[in-house]
Amino acid sequence: MSHRKGTYTKQNAAAELLAHLQSLGLETPEDYRQWCVENGFRTSFRKSRFQRREELLYFRRQMAVNSLRQRKQEQRSIVDKLEAVCSKEVSKKSITDPVLRMIWQLHDQESPCINHSEMTRDSFMRLVSHLYCSKTKFILDRVALTQQRYPWGVRYIDALVFIASKASYWIRPIETWKPRGTSARRQFSSLLRHLFVKYQMPRFFDSVWLVNYTPECEDWREWYLEVGQGQNIRNCRLPVSYSKKMAHFFMQAPQDLTILQALRWGQVLGMGGDPGLGRAIMQSPFPEELSNDQFWTTVIQWLIHHASLDRRQIQSIVEFLRYQRFGVFTIPGDNGVYDEVDAPAPDYSIKGRTPRSLLRDVADWHREQEQKSKIPECTWDASGIREFDYEDENRWMIREILTSDDLVTEGNQMKHCVASYIGNCTGGESSIWSMQIELQQGFKKAITIEVRKDNNLISEVRGKANRLPNPRERNVLRRWAETAGLKFSRYVNV
Repeated sequence: MSHRKGTYTKQNAAAELLAHLQSLGLETPEDYRQWCVENGFRTSFRKSRFQRREELLYFRRQMAVNSLRQRKQEQRSIVDKLEAVCSKEVSKKSITDPVLRMIWQLHDQESPCINHSEMTRDSFMRLVSHLYCSKTKFILDRVALTQQRYPWGVRYIDALVFIASKASYWIRPIETWKPRGTSARRQFSSLLRHLFVKYQMPRFFDSVWLVNYTPECEDWREWYLEVGQGQNIRNCRLPVSYSKKMAHFFMQAPQDLTILQALRWGQVLGMGGDPGLGRAIMQSPFPEELSNDQFWTTVIQWLIHHASLDRRQIQSIVEFLRYQRFGVFTIPGDNGVYDEVDAPAPDYSIKGRTPRSLLRDVADWHREQEQKSKIPECTWDASGIREFDYEDENRWMIREILTSDDLVTEGNQMKHCVASYIGNCTGGESSIWSMQIELQQGFKKAITIEVRKDNNLISEVRGKANRLPNPRERNVLRRWAETAGLKFSRYVNV
């Protein structure tokens, strides 16, 4: 079939011109002529494919430049907002953005660390602004990530202070990081590896940035930095002896373990134990007993040698050994209260003992503890000190404990020895207070406080498993002390 000469060519040229206009984001030929004039191209409609491709490439380059310029402006705007938020003149009520309000709260609590050096402050601003602009999930996540057996966890946003304080170890600029993964935890893990890690790093190691309940947490972060730079874990200042084989199994430890559990996991498997024994030991207080390594190494060897032992007995055996050697006393119950007394047998050794004789001793000891743990029910009068309610981004309250049942419950839930203070309360020597924080699921116990009645002195403050109070709790405690006219003992760190 024949066509009239030139008809197909004109129709095809018109279709190509229309497609070219759409690719440039233009609607009419007049818009196209104006665009050509503004950007130095010929205004003719009849152009080769090469000429149109050059125009399209130019358009895309301009779009990329404009996008980058806009992103830098947004980044600068966020930095200006952060600088304003972190100034002393701004008030919390004037901040409407919930994320900026959290940053203000964080800066108010951690300003000595953030402002410790110009590098740390600059790194903190760069870090937060980039995460804010990238709409990173974990900076919006207000739930604390607490790992198994860690008494306390901090929010992701609190961890940014620790990350900024280690800016001298950053191996890549924060500006080149992009969020990876759909969950807050995966994105946080990706950020750590971008900033600190040259080689592979097990995921259980990430938890060291999300805890700060003991001075040793800083040592754990140093281990992360050293291993991330390619060092062997054996070269870190470990509290236990470690062989090459143990280090190998440490790096392959299950991802749900904590750093302390992973250290014990490496020891158990490196000494010839199997994963089943490792899991049984993880369920006991064993992993956190990092001092007195020589004794606990003999315990591991004994457990490996007696492989036929019912592994459900390991937790009871470890509790018995802790009491005999070190005086760590566990009151029987669902959530045992920890106490410390003089060790009955500081030279106790497990060498040469059979499983049968050891389990007999363990059973006798548990029966004795059950008899000692029977506490009579009683109540006592209030101290007269005012209770306290306070609200920042959460609601806090401090209430006095006035019954033995409530005191035992406090000790059980907080895993410390406050139940042994019943005599002090009934005798009028001390009053015991419970600080609680309101979360989505209800109120959660934060710290337990002892106040001496004779001089209104806050003499002891402990969290779960006898941890020290974190910065937010110390802030609430100081406010209560001011309103109630209380003083702090020199042994209380606030």
